Amino acid sequence: MSSKLEIRNTGVSMLDILELISRGFTYERILFMFKGLTYEDIFHAAKVAKEFVDIHLAPKFPIPEKSSQENPSLEEIRQQYPRAYEKWIVEEDTYLKSKYSEGLDAQELAGILQRKPGAIRSRLLKLGLME
Repeated sequence: MSSKLEIRNTGVSMLDILELISRGFTYERILFMFKGLTYEDIFHAAKVAKEFVDIHLAPKFPIPEKSSQENPSLEEIRQQYPRAYEKWIVEEDTYLKSKYSEGLDAQELAGILQRKPGAIRSRLLKLGLME
């Protein structure tokens, strides 16, 4: 008598397949190891595992949704910092060096250059102006 988790009387269980996948084995390697298996068998094992998680575990351990405040979109960031994540140009580097040496801080430079304060600090580090 075969187990409900055994795949088509191959002697291989879905748990065996999932264990190998979790250890980083490629589908090709799994198919090589178990000659009677097909890609469909591997996909079926993954589908059954997902259904189990969805039915039995997900309701008990819900993943909290992140608010847009925690993870704002690029569009939201660019409302405040229009040049956020844009490639730096030579003129900006020159301006940054000049104004930083005059005493402006990262927050002030962020407003002027329309970039996030963290981007200003990162650029100052890259340019060797800040430690």
